[in-house]
Amino acid sequence: MNIKIAENIRSLRKEHKMTQEQLAETFGVTIGAVSKWESGVSIPDISIIMEMAEYFETSVDVLLGYEWRRGNLGRSIETIKSLRNQKRFDEAISEADKALQKYPNSFELVHACATMFNIAGVETGTKKYHQKSLTLWERSLELIGQNKDAGISERTIRESIADVYICLEKPDKALEILKANNAGGINNGTIGMIFAMVKNQPDEALPYLSDALVDYVMHAMRLATAYANCYEQKGDTDSAASVLKWIYGVVDGLRIPGRISHLDKDCVMILASLAVVAAEAGNFELAETYLRRAHKAAVLFDESQDSGFANMKFQHSKAPKIAFDDFGNCAIEGIEEMLKRQENLSGKLLEIWERIQ
Repeated sequence: MNIKIAENIRSLRKEHKMTQEQLAETFGVTIGAVSKWESGVSIPDISIIMEMAEYFETSVDVLLGYEWRRGNLGRSIETIKSLRNQKRFDEAISEADKALQKYPNSFELVHACATMFNIAGVETGTKKYHQKSLTLWERSLELIGQNKDAGISERTIRESIADVYICLEKPDKALEILKANNAGGINNGTIGMIFAMVKNQPDEALPYLSDALVDYVMHAMRLATAYANCYEQKGDTDSAASVLKWIYGVVDGLRIPGRISHLDKDCVMILASLAVVAAEAGNFELAETYLRRAHKAAVLFDESQDSGFANMKFQHSKAPKIAFDDFGNCAIEGIEEMLKRQENLSGKLLEIWERIQ
């Protein structure tokens, strides 16, 4: 067995921004005693270990750092996740209850069990599972200092708590949490959904849904562009064209004919990208077709230079967003700069572009 209490005490002290002197004062010992604990020369008395575990909101076994204990804990977590994924909830709950008795202060376990009970509640419609998951989510917030998973944060846990309140038919409590943790509008879609589908308040829902839709389009544009770039680098022009056509359908479908918005500039960018992909595939006739469409759309956009989303379908935002991009000061300029960057293809593509203009 390998005890790691020395490094754990040092790590927990630093996490809580305490000096050795402050730790010594907290537990009624000398600075020299703390120094010996952290250097591994000696270990605290069992009574101090128990007091320290409670103070740092962890368990004695985690503080001691027995590797074989962590191994058992890890296996329990993996078993719970496996049973959850197989929807064998009765077995998963039994395993969770046993593990929580042994490791009540393990963040990783508490978080895994909270997730499992939440899913079990959704799948079976059992309210007591939701209530159990709520208790565990709140406990995980108390243990968040142990978290080492970059995909988990206080925000994600609070969003999970809000989801549980929705299942427990307490939408106002869910809205309170989501609004308080809505940095960057990350929860706009969920907030809008609650107003629309739970509280039946469409006038409250539509502004949130509108902002969420704009964010979706902007994220989808970045996602599709990145996908297309990856496929181009791999020489898979068919897949690159396919993903660009998909995002074009999304963006074009939200345009209001005869009214200009930033969506029109997005369409220009996509059409120019499709022209480049067609040229990479050796189809310069198709590349010219795309460039002609891009030119026509660019001229219309540049006449208005509207970089907002007010002229977009399903838009009810109280303050429609403005988009910023690095495509160029105007759409025509953006196309030209894109064509110039195409190394071996730039000469041919620019020749086509000159003819079009």
